[in-house]
Amino acid sequence: MSRNEEPARTSPRKPGRPSVGLLSRSQILDEAFALADSSGSKGFTITAIANNLGVQAPAIYNYFRNKGELISAMRGQLATRVDSSAFDTMPWHEAVTSWAHSYVATLGTHPGTIAELATEPVDGELGSIKNYENIVACFRRDGYPEDYIVPAIIAYESFFIGSALDSLAPESNLNPGRNASHAPLLESAELTARTTANQAGKTLNLATFEFGLEALTIGIRTLGELNASS
Repeated sequence: MSRNEEPARTSPRKPGRPSVGLLSRSQILDEAFALADSSGSKGFTITAIANNLGVQAPAIYNYFRNKGELISAMRGQLATRVDSSAFDTMPWHEAVTSWAHSYVATLGTHPGTIAELATEPVDGELGSIKNYENIVACFRRDGYPEDYIVPAIIAYESFFIGSALDSLAPESNLNPGRNASHAPLLESAELTARTTANQAGKTLNLATFEFGLEALTIGIRTLGELNASS
């Protein structure tokens, strides 16, 4: 090449989907989970995901039409990790225990996604729909009143979401600490609960979760039986 010749220039990559192999649906989902965990709902945007992947936003839209569809896909991916197989063979009030533990553990791996996932409908992901269909089938098989099934599932999930958040909090969040002199009853109750849990080989968070799950199941089961007999 002579000195007067300009070096060949490569055309800048056009906005949108990058070359084959540079981006995939799974990469986008992985980055979406990572961003939600690190930034929470305020920083969770398509533009931020694209920036972190080194592409422009239109590249993401080649895989997901909008943010809602992306969140639905995230929910569907998490749904495949939640073990609801016990509903195939066990009564619903027994199957719910393993489902609950799996659900909370799965949410706990991506705490930043909880707020986002809780606000999106399930209709965008077949995996989620199949899981719920299986759970409803178990309730119906056990003769649970149909008009109570969806409220029961929502009540459980509300508890699971709260428990997943609580599992991230320090166990001493109800300990009055330096204000103990103003709340001696609370201090005593908190210490007793912690001691009882530790004696059973559990953390206070786990013992609290199991207590709440049992109480919720007793209530939901009792209401169903009362409704069925009326």
